[in-house]
Amino acid sequence: MAPAGAGEHRSRILADAAFEGIALTRGGVFVDFNDQLARMMGYSRDELLGKAVANCVAAEHRERVAEFMANGKGNPYEHLALRKDGTVFPVEIRARYARIDDQETRITAIRDITERKKAEVALQMFQFTIEHAADAIFWINGDGGFSYVNHQTCRALGYTREEMLTLRLWDIDPVFPRESWDAEWEAYQHGQIGTRHLETLHRRKDGSLFPVDISAKHIWVGDRELHVAFARDISDRKRYEKDLELTQFTVDRASIGCTWIRQDGRFFYVNDQACRSLGYDRQELLKMSVPDIDPEFDAAAWSNYWNLLIRDRVRTFESTHRRKDGRTFPVEIVANYVEFGGQAYSCAFITDISERKQIEQVLELTQFAIDRASLACFWMDPDGHFFYVNDQACRSLGYSREELLQKCGYDIDPGFTAELCRNCWNRIRLERVVTFETSHQRKDGTLFPVEITANFVEFGGNEYGCLFARDITESKRAEEALRLFQFSIDRASDAVFWLDREGNFPYVNDQACRSLGYSREELLGMRLWDVDPGFPQDVWSTKWQEMKAVGNRTFETTHRRRDGTDFPVEVSTNRIHFGDKELHVAFVRDISERKQAEAEKSKLESQLFQSQKMESIGRLAGGVAHDFNNMLGVILGYADLMKADMTPGDPLLNNLIEIEKAAVHSRDITTQLLAFSRKQVVAPRRLDLNDRIREVKSTLARMIGEDVDLQFFPGDGLWAVKFDPTQFEQILINLAVNARDAMPDGGQLIVETVNTHMDDAYCRDLLGFIPGDYVQLSVSDNGFGMDSETLSHVFEPFFTTKEVGKGTGLGLATIFGIVKQGGGFINAYSEPGQGTTFKIYLPRLEDRGEVDAPAEESSLATGTETMLLVEDDEMVRNMTRAMLERIGYTVRVVGTPEEALAIMEGGEASVDLLMTDVIMPGMNGKELRDRAAAARPELKTLFMSGYTANVIVHHGVLDEGVHFIQKPFSFNDLARKIRDALR
Repeated sequence: MAPAGAGEHRSRILADAAFEGIALTRGGVFVDFNDQLARMMGYSRDELLGKAVANCVAAEHRERVAEFMANGKGNPYEHLALRKDGTVFPVEIRARYARIDDQETRITAIRDITERKKAEVALQMFQFTIEHAADAIFWINGDGGFSYVNHQTCRALGYTREEMLTLRLWDIDPVFPRESWDAEWEAYQHGQIGTRHLETLHRRKDGSLFPVDISAKHIWVGDRELHVAFARDISDRKRYEKDLELTQFTVDRASIGCTWIRQDGRFFYVNDQACRSLGYDRQELLKMSVPDIDPEFDAAAWSNYWNLLIRDRVRTFESTHRRKDGRTFPVEIVANYVEFGGQAYSCAFITDISERKQIEQVLELTQFAIDRASLACFWMDPDGHFFYVNDQACRSLGYSREELLQKCGYDIDPGFTAELCRNCWNRIRLERVVTFETSHQRKDGTLFPVEITANFVEFGGNEYGCLFARDITESKRAEEALRLFQFSIDRASDAVFWLDREGNFPYVNDQACRSLGYSREELLGMRLWDVDPGFPQDVWSTKWQEMKAVGNRTFETTHRRRDGTDFPVEVSTNRIHFGDKELHVAFVRDISERKQAEAEKSKLESQLFQSQKMESIGRLAGGVAHDFNNMLGVILGYADLMKADMTPGDPLLNNLIEIEKAAVHSRDITTQLLAFSRKQVVAPRRLDLNDRIREVKSTLARMIGEDVDLQFFPGDGLWAVKFDPTQFEQILINLAVNARDAMPDGGQLIVETVNTHMDDAYCRDLLGFIPGDYVQLSVSDNGFGMDSETLSHVFEPFFTTKEVGKGTGLGLATIFGIVKQGGGFINAYSEPGQGTTFKIYLPRLEDRGEVDAPAEESSLATGTETMLLVEDDEMVRNMTRAMLERIGYTVRVVGTPEEALAIMEGGEASVDLLMTDVIMPGMNGKELRDRAAAARPELKTLFMSGYTANVIVHHGVLDEGVHFIQKPFSFNDLARKIRDALR
């Protein structure tokens, strides 16, 4: 500081002698200071003078110091000061401002508090140690109150620190009453008691007591006299002491012997079991040594044993002990080397293993049996590792025992993983015994099926699985064969029954159940006569003996279903012995379809016979009609020629007319025969049956008379058919006339039409019927009706039920032929007294909108062209020639096709029309036309015949573009057909 007067000099001396640094600063710079501050900071006076205060402050505290210097407050504060050598140290600052030399000056006192800080740290560490000590620590005043308690005291007693400081010693120690405290304190004061150790009880805040060990001492702290006590909770120790007592009690009463033996072999301690097992009392045994009870130990053996025990510390071995009565018994000894109280002992636990030895002997025998068992045996732990396998396990898998014991369950079972193995173990542990099937894999990789019976076993405190594995390869094969056999039997198309002597069913297959409509359980509770009315109960024993005598037999009978319906069956029985039982196995086949097929076959054979008979009759009728037509053609032709030459008054004209009538009538008969035989040539066209019926309804009504009610029910949207309209009218007329004759007293005639479809099932029962769409015409009356015998002949020619002279027997035969020729079918339904219905099915015409124009009537057409007539019948040839010439044509006549070809191929004669018979020897008319057309392509042809034999027609229908005239023919028919052919 600057020199001044004597007062100032004294102040300087005092300042330099101060223990604290004193500094004057202006503007944050040292302007003066005492020597202590320079020494404290490590600077010389010159170095420090004028230095910025901030340069003497640790960097992390400079901002804080600047704030304190700026606010001008004089409150003390601490910070880290920075010495010249860079070290930092804690300082405490007190400052104030004063005006010196008329300038604002900061006067600062700086104290080095390094030692104080160390003391504070030490105190904090001491305080922390006391607070966190494992023992409770408390300071007690002379009045018994607590001046200090640590954290453990509060935890142990359950009080807060504030609560503890309000209590007295006797509040927490019920053993130390208030009345004893003053004497206790005085004894401590006079040094009668130094450090005191005692056990007592402390009471927690919740009232519970616990034992404590107290270490207490009387001390002085400054001028204060205190009692400091350390209290340790000895609850655990007390429990241990109690446990020790219990242990001692337990050892004395243990089921195994316990002995403590000195190095010289003499007993130091024996428990009760050791005395009982040897038959001595404790005092007797404590006077004895090991060789007295163990004949295997002599002095040398004991010395060797002791050395081994010192080395191994623990030894387990078996030996033999001798009881007081001289009997010996096997023991297992677990000996422990123990040093206690400066002495060495052998603490041995002795177990009488007499029973175990017996068990081991049994176990050896069992082991021998298991090793040679036919089943593989595996013992495994919960992780699936094998620790025992028998010989069969090794043989079945192809491993040695050593190899198998290195494996786990999932190593030999490809279906198991470690996780599945654990799941299986849990199941075995839960259910105790588990049986299942799996596959094992041999060492060579082959698999074979096994049945496993796994048992949960607890042995020696451990858990094990004892598994027995049986190779079921053969049984699997047998099961598979049995399954296949059972599957075959159960799914056989025939029913299979096993029958016993009482008529019971020990077994039935699925087909037996299906065929009869019963469940298997129901059938197994029934008897044979419940399902076969042909085997009643009262004759069963006789039937059984018959079947037994025959052995095997096949017969037909009837079975009855659950719903009461019967059906035919064929039964094949075989007598067998099964075990001690005598049985019959019956194979039963439902022959309903066969019987139905036989009936259908019989029916079809009958229909075929009828069809063949009708066909034969038709062929005969057609042949007769052909020849007869030729003759009728000659008769009618010459009749026409004669009539043309006669005058109206000629007396022979009437006779000629009668001849013509008879020939026309005969021609009509032959026409019917041709219609029946389907040899008549027809000209079908599109027809609407409803329209056609309406057109002829009035005609039909006149024919059947007023006493017969004619009703017509037309079908809606009726399909069109392709049919000859004249033949359709003939069908209606014939059916109406037959119906009228069946209702002499009047009745009802119903005509119906409807669209219908005939399927395979319907046509299967009717010979010649073809599935498809048809228009059905039904004509029904309520007349006499017919029996089945009559009904079977109604379509035969010349068959009639009418009186002689009342019918030709060709009406229905003609209808049959017409319908067949038109591609349709006819059926008759009748019963005596119930009337008759005829149903005619005509095939549907796929309608294309075409309409056939009706034929126009024309007068006799003449001509002058040249005709080539080819006819093998001389009379017909001559008659036809005469008719052609009468009409005006030039005619050349030959009798054979060969003659006609010679004329055509010669090319000399002019021929406008070839008129030829269809059926001729050697060459038919169509072949003649074809060969002639090759020479003369422009040639026109007119065919003629009594029947066609499918030469120029198909099924009686004229080929398109072919001109044909049916024999016999008239002038007008011949003239018109010629003009049509020449167009």
